[in-house]
Amino acid sequence: EWQEQKTMFLSGQKSHLYILAGVCLLLFLTGLLNFINIYLVAMLRRGKEYGLKKVYGAGKSTLFLQIWLENFLLILSALLVTGLIIEVTQIPVNRLLNTQFVYTPFDGWLAIGVLLLLPLITSIYPFLKYSFSSPIRSIQSIGWGSRSVRSRMVFLGIQYALTFLITVCALYYNGQLSLLLNTDPGFRTKNIILAKLIYSSQDYSDFSEEKYQQDRARNQAIHDKLKACPFIEYTESAWDKITEQGYEVNHITPDGKTVLLSRRLASPTFFKMFNIELEEGALPEDKNKRCYVVNRAAMKALGYSSLEGATVVEESAYRRNNNVAFHPITAIAKDYYNGHLSAGVKPTIYEIDNFGRESTYIAYPEGKLPNLLNYLKEMMQEFYGTETVEYTLLEDDVKALYKEDRKIASIYNIFAMIAIAVSCLGLFGISLFDIRQRYREIAIRKAHGAGMKDLYQLLFRKYLLVLGASFVVAVPLAYYLIHQYTADFVVKAPIGIGIFVLALLLVAVISMSTLWWQIRKAANIDPATVMKSE
Repeated sequence: EWQEQKTMFLSGQKSHLYILAGVCLLLFLTGLLNFINIYLVAMLRRGKEYGLKKVYGAGKSTLFLQIWLENFLLILSALLVTGLIIEVTQIPVNRLLNTQFVYTPFDGWLAIGVLLLLPLITSIYPFLKYSFSSPIRSIQSIGWGSRSVRSRMVFLGIQYALTFLITVCALYYNGQLSLLLNTDPGFRTKNIILAKLIYSSQDYSDFSEEKYQQDRARNQAIHDKLKACPFIEYTESAWDKITEQGYEVNHITPDGKTVLLSRRLASPTFFKMFNIELEEGALPEDKNKRCYVVNRAAMKALGYSSLEGATVVEESAYRRNNNVAFHPITAIAKDYYNGHLSAGVKPTIYEIDNFGRESTYIAYPEGKLPNLLNYLKEMMQEFYGTETVEYTLLEDDVKALYKEDRKIASIYNIFAMIAIAVSCLGLFGISLFDIRQRYREIAIRKAHGAGMKDLYQLLFRKYLLVLGASFVVAVPLAYYLIHQYTADFVVKAPIGIGIFVLALLLVAVISMSTLWWQIRKAANIDPATVMKSE
């Protein structure tokens, strides 16, 4: 494309950075809680080992070194696997986000920080637990006590609350993106192209009056050719893109009120081309006469209720000369979104004149784009000796406004799936120990006549309660975060109950599926076999 925009990964809005940082933090906390939870569960199984080592003279430093070294090697292995996954998925991720990612010094410092700090964090609790307790108590702690179960479930509940939070935010952001893409911007976008038809030399060292007159004659000839084209409805010189806000200038009214207005240069055909209705007033019949039009938002901002006596002038011109004439407002145009919908309608003043620019908007009849492009190629060949026509479809330019929103939505979706997967792994690890410890209880219940339905209810109940409590905690927090993020949005999707219900069903179904085979296996055990082995 002839106008290349910077990607959001190089420059962009602070809100995008806050979103990405927030999602990364939530995902990091989910993974960290999952790691600590499963690791502490595993450490419970090793209480007997640490107790025996203390009996045989192992000191605190030896015990800490062993615990820390195990964590260090485990996390080092995880980082190596993570690097492998990044390398394998780099090409599809680059294609998905349309960005070439490269390693930076920050990545190295982050990996070193994780490698040094995370083993230390996860080693503190088990070290304190087993170094300051008596050997006999460490040996006895191999069992799965009720206090341990509760603490593990609290960790799991926090982890799932964060997962619900990410999932709800991802669902809402997708809904917001859908709203932005399907909301009418208020002006015609179909069957309009923006083409670059006039090329002027940027080398002013060889400027001459003769060259100037030649360029002017060529430009006039191009405009005449456009007027003669049977496949063109309207043309409009593009001083500013209609999808851009334009530059803002302070304007002043006769009573001294100062208002910041978005200023747009336009020709008399601007409103017809884009189907923007003039709600009050009209343009002068003399198309060469300069006039001023404002949209409804500007009228409101200026404090005028009607066109009668409505005048305005640039503040800078007024400061230079207090006797400068105020320009009468001749018409009021209907509001439209001249930019990202979330920014709303900007108060806009249109200076109407026959301006000329290098780029031109061209409206064409339905189905005539191929004919129009062939005509433009012939015209470019005639004036520049090349058939190349640089153009974009206005519909594509409107969609490009939300290119970064699409990337944010994709990142949200990916991170939400990762968070669910991480939480399910945590649930799997904890339930694997928990259900295995209850084999004897299950065998006794089956021996006393408990049916499959009773066992399923018994084993599922605790985890369903954890999911339910996590959801209850996550709902108000997610609502608050979404409300705060969209506080400045003029156009925003409603925060309906549907996204919360869908998040609950999505996370619950996936999570309970990870438990199903374990619970099914436990419910089908042979009581006699368990009694002999326990």
